[in-house]
Amino acid sequence: MACYAISDIHGRYDLLKDAVDTFIDLSKDQLILVGDYIDGDEHADSYKTLKYIYSLNQKYNVIVLKGNHEEWLLNWLRSEERRVGKE
Repeated sequence: MACYAISDIHGRYDLLKDAVDTFIDLSKDQLILVGDYIDGDEHADSYKTLKYIYSLNQKYNVIVLKGNHEEWLLNWLRSEERRVGKE
């Protein structure tokens, strides 16, 4: 069994999937994802990336940690929720 850690994916579903398919046997290896799954640049597909990570987590023992990009999104959503609730 090997252990792999991947961080700073920044919405690059294509690169994440390629790395997992090429180097990692999830039936026996441990994968740790270390945050920053989402991003807003023109190459990013944050939704597809999160959907893929969710599917990996459902099928295998993948450890998924929250990064600062996810924290920023959650903080923004909370602030919007408060703002909308006051209108």
